[in-house]
Amino acid sequence: MRCSHTDWLSWSQRGWTLIALVSFLLLGISEPAGAQLADLIKKAAGENEIIFQISEPRGKYSTAQVEQQLSDLVQKRFGVEVNIKFNFALSFPAAAARTLTEIKTGSYPSYDLMYQTTGTAIGLYRENTIHPVRWRELFNWISEKELSYGGQAIVVSTTFLLPVYNTNLVKPGDVPKSWDELLDAKWKGKLATPIYQDMWPNMAQSEIWGEPRTREFLKKISLQNPVLGRFPEIEAKVISGEVPVAVVTNTWSVDHYRAKGAPIAYAAVEPVIVFVRLAFVPKNARRPSAATLVASTLLTPQGQTILADGWAASSLFQPNTPAAKFAAGKKLALPNVEFEKEKGLALQKEYERIILKR
Repeated sequence: MRCSHTDWLSWSQRGWTLIALVSFLLLGISEPAGAQLADLIKKAAGENEIIFQISEPRGKYSTAQVEQQLSDLVQKRFGVEVNIKFNFALSFPAAAARTLTEIKTGSYPSYDLMYQTTGTAIGLYRENTIHPVRWRELFNWISEKELSYGGQAIVVSTTFLLPVYNTNLVKPGDVPKSWDELLDAKWKGKLATPIYQDMWPNMAQSEIWGEPRTREFLKKISLQNPVLGRFPEIEAKVISGEVPVAVVTNTWSVDHYRAKGAPIAYAAVEPVIVFVRLAFVPKNARRPSAATLVASTLLTPQGQTILADGWAASSLFQPNTPAAKFAAGKKLALPNVEFEKEKGLALQKEYERIILKR
């Protein structure tokens, strides 16, 4: 018997509905959330692929391999085939600014799913340009503490920022034991620091350093005449010996380079600045349903393994992850989203003017 095109669509739709029904029953999701997830899975099946803004994987697998691992996880979890394409052409701030402009001018955003820090994407949150998702109702493995931006985004990884140094050039007794030791005159002309100063609003919170102390610290850092660059650039300068110390960079980068034999390590100072990295769907995304499914898998144990292998990233809010073990017992400077929403961008720009001496 021949089936018409309409008949085929009917059977295809029934098939996806059945897959979705089985999926949410196996996941233990009850009505009405189960029905909402079933509808989401059905819509995602028709979207086929997503563009995922994220940084370039730097682990043991190639970009194509990590894309496929994540796609396979979505297929296994939800029965949906999604072709995932990473886009890491722009820095996080530039990607967020581009997306905000696209949405405000009525264009489709370039990305279906975004991976940003709370600070770099705060403008999107402030301008209400994030696609609303009922994360906890749809996905019962996502906890309340893993919601951010008023529940619009999910925390998928946390990375830690500390001073780093060249182990061939800095003697053990000279390794900074506090942030303030970076202000010692012996480091003048021998420091590097990032161009973007989006980590320091964490320290400017009243319960950490407060704004006056943070401002004064950065003014004194600027008098040290630091070399400026993006994270990869200043890490390269430390490794090459061009400068012996960087004021701050990611510990996961240090671990990555040390595994390759580079003479770099991080100083054990506190508070440890924490970058909280979020996944969210921008408003007007072309493929929001598939993007939502992909984001949710990042908070499964398998998704955390993919992040750890691809980016040396994991969430301190997930039990037994590398991030949770690193953070245990340490004083942390975590971001306060509402503080960032109110003051974060203004403080970042102020701090950048200080560092640039403008």
